[in-house]
Amino acid sequence: MKILVISERNDFRFSSLIRPLEYIGAEIGFTNQVMLEDIKVFSPDIIINNTKKIVPLNSVTIDASNLQDIEPFIDLVALNYSSYSEKLKSDICYIGNVRELEIDVINFIANCDLSVKVFDVQPNGFHFYAGMISGNETMNIYKSSKVCLLNDKYSLYRELDIIACNGKIARTVKDIEEGGYISPKKDTVKNNTNFDRLAQIFKKSGLSKIADKIVSQKGKL
Repeated sequence: MKILVISERNDFRFSSLIRPLEYIGAEIGFTNQVMLEDIKVFSPDIIINNTKKIVPLNSVTIDASNLQDIEPFIDLVALNYSSYSEKLKSDICYIGNVRELEIDVINFIANCDLSVKVFDVQPNGFHFYAGMISGNETMNIYKSSKVCLLNDKYSLYRELDIIACNGKIARTVKDIEEGGYISPKKDTVKNNTNFDRLAQIFKKSGLSKIADKIVSQKGKL
């Protein structure tokens, strides 16, 4: 079986979503352009299309261009192959734009005596800016920090990642001072991985046997 993935953008979440394809024994091709002649040469049985462009071929095509329609998930591969890291260790961590946090939380972490590390693609002007990270380092950060900050607006993926890492969540200054808390949603993790989401997409496209095979690989990691 040949599967072709078409994606014009370097999208971390999409890369995480399709990562389980590596474990089902299929031949996987990747391209960032819809080039019909090249696609015909590869002759895919299935196309996963992360663009808005139509691919006029007879292959089964899965539209994966609307990631916002997919429920949040945990990258099970990144989780299983990450570990505690002294380099990323902190008392308080946050991944993302620090200005997403409540102003009193920002003021607290800017003035406290604790070890604070905030990772983002852009410097934030604060002393606790710790630079950029790769997607695979996310889990290491949550496993290595005593408290992981969250906000209500942008927390869906981050909350699942922290829960999966057995991390303690803090949304307010009071949470931080009390050492964070363990989410009561812990039991929701096992069925909310990228393997589950990708299997749902295949099943919705009428490819139930492949969907079952994707889910079956979870226990083999």
